[in-house]
Amino acid sequence: MAHEATEEIHVVSYTTYTLVWAALVGLTLLLSSISLLRVGGGRWNSLAAFIISPLKAALVVFFFMHLKYEKTLFRIMLMVTLCIIVIFLGLTFLDVALR
Repeated sequence: MAHEATEEIHVVSYTTYTLVWAALVGLTLLLSSISLLRVGGGRWNSLAAFIISPLKAALVVFFFMHLKYEKTLFRIMLMVTLCIIVIFLGLTFLDVALR
């Protein structure tokens, strides 16, 4: 007997896509407006970029790339990989900051 692999089909409404798109546009406008402000000599601008950019990336990955509907193991593997990247980038920035 052949074992068939079954995939669940997830239908996402246009309303969901429109809301995610609106959130992405809003976050982009917020990030752009924050970049024009010189709060604290520009140090807060970088912090805002480091907070808002992953939020935008998460929206794209979870909704447009359908990670929301993937299995838990795949999600965990992605999060571990992203944490490793953040650690490497953090150590790089720490090295540059302490010179």
